[in-house]
Amino acid sequence: MISLEKMRIYIKYKGDEDYCAHATHNKRTIMEDGDFFKIDSLLQDIELAEKGLITERYLRSLSEKLSELCDSSETISELKRMAKL
Repeated sequence: MISLEKMRIYIKYKGDEDYCAHATHNKRTIMEDGDFFKIDSLLQDIELAEKGLITERYLRSLSEKLSELCDSSETISELKRMAKL
């Protein structure tokens, strides 16, 4: 589950999972296998959606994926904010 705390770690390490691997044990245990990939993938999909480059069907699928993978609406909002940068 993607959370705001995981998003902060992602931002701190600029999306670099290898760099994060050298972090303290606490940060490594917060991030689960695949979290960096999931965040990268969601950011890319949101960016494509913002540019109108995906179908309505894929947009619905993205909305469902965001609800499944994120722990709160705040996390979804943060992902959408980051995708615009």
